[in-house]
Amino acid sequence: MESVARPVSADEGRRERLRQLPRRRELENLIDESAGYAWLPAGLFPALPASLDFARKVFDEKNADAVLDARPFRGADLLTGTKYEDAPPFFDLALSDELLQLAADYLGEIPVLMRPRLWLTKPQQPGTELGGTQLFHRGRPDARQIQRQAKFLVTMSDVDECSGPFTFLPAGISEKVLPGYRMGDRISDEEMYRLVDPAQTIQFTGPAGAGLMVDTMRCFHYGRRVSSKERLMLMIQFMKHFDAVEEDRVERSEGFLEKFGASPLHQLVIPEW
Repeated sequence: MESVARPVSADEGRRERLRQLPRRRELENLIDESAGYAWLPAGLFPALPASLDFARKVFDEKNADAVLDARPFRGADLLTGTKYEDAPPFFDLALSDELLQLAADYLGEIPVLMRPRLWLTKPQQPGTELGGTQLFHRGRPDARQIQRQAKFLVTMSDVDECSGPFTFLPAGISEKVLPGYRMGDRISDEEMYRLVDPAQTIQFTGPAGAGLMVDTMRCFHYGRRVSSKERLMLMIQFMKHFDAVEEDRVERSEGFLEKFGASPLHQLVIPEW
C-alpha cells in the first residue's frame, strides 16, 4: 500500500526551520535550561550600538512629556513598537541572527516577536507601599496558560542598586516553591523568603548595553522598587507561535517587508495573522 505523507503542522514547520537559522558558535548553549536565564555577552550583538543611540534620542525627545502610570509602582512606555517604522534600530536588534538564535534555541522553534518596548522608571522614595509588579510573580494573569517565553532586557542607561534593578530567582528555584501557584498572582517578600534564601535572588545591573535573557514565565521576579535614579530599559519579548498574545503582536509593514520580505525565516518571526 502506498504511504501517504502526513501534513506538517504550522508548529512542526517552525521547528523544522531551526536548521536554517544562522548560528554563532559563541552563543551555543549559552542559556542554561534549568536556570531559565542567561547573561548576554558584550560585543556579540552588532545591532546594539544603534539601539543605544536611538533610545537616548527617544528619551531626550519624550522624557519631559512622559505620562507615568498613576500607580506608584509603574513607569512609562516611552515607545512601543507596533511596526518596524516605529523603531528601526530596536527591530534590527530583535530580528538579528544573534537574538533569534538564542530565542529559538530556548523556545524550540522559530519564535514570534512581540512589541518591543522602551520603558522608563522614575525614582521612588523609601516608605512607598509595594504593589503590582513590585511583588514577586511569574507570568501574567490574563494569559495563565503560557508556560514559557524568551524576554530580553537591555539596559539603555547605567543601572546599579540605586536604579531599582530588575530582580529574579532562577527557574530551578522558582519551580520548586509554591506548587499551587497561579500564574500572575503576586507574592509578598515575607511569604517568598519563608521558602527561599534572599541571597538567592539575582539583580540585573550593569552599564548601558548590558543584556539579560530571562524567562519571566518560569522565574519569579519583581520590577523596580525604591530608587534614587531613573532607569531606561529596552524589552524585547519572544513567544511560541501558539502563545503569541494578540494585543502584543507586531504588525507587518512596508518597512519590514522592504528589509526582510525576501527572508522566509523573518516572515515567521513577524507572521501575518
